[in-house]
Amino acid sequence: MKARSLRRWQWIHTWSSLVCTVFLLLICLTGLPLIFGEEIDHLLDPPHYTVLPTGAPRTSLDRLTSQARALFPGQVITSIFMDDDEPQVYVWMAPSFAAVQADPGMMHFIRFDARTGQMLGRPKPAG
Repeated sequence: MKARSLRRWQWIHTWSSLVCTVFLLLICLTGLPLIFGEEIDHLLDPPHYTVLPTGAPRTSLDRLTSQARALFPGQVITSIFMDDDEPQVYVWMAPSFAAVQADPGMMHFIRFDARTGQMLGRPKPAG
């Protein structure tokens, strides 16, 4: 190859690599929060669980739903989520099923410690 064609290929290689690097950097920066989302959540909002002996039994879901209904009387329970990784239960509530169908943002949750039944957090309900 001639020196001129080598310089041309070097220029093409350099600039195409820089363009690809920008896209890879963008993918890395935006993908890292997705990959490490759970670790970031624990860093920003560390769980505050009561220290119990290993293998402590979980509280009944009936008790958790009764507590949730007492906090928000007149609302319906739309779903219950039991976390596999953490000893927590989310009880999702809404004013009515019709309200949720009209606006899914009407749902709110109450987070409970699955072992003690202690309320860990609740956001304010919408509307």
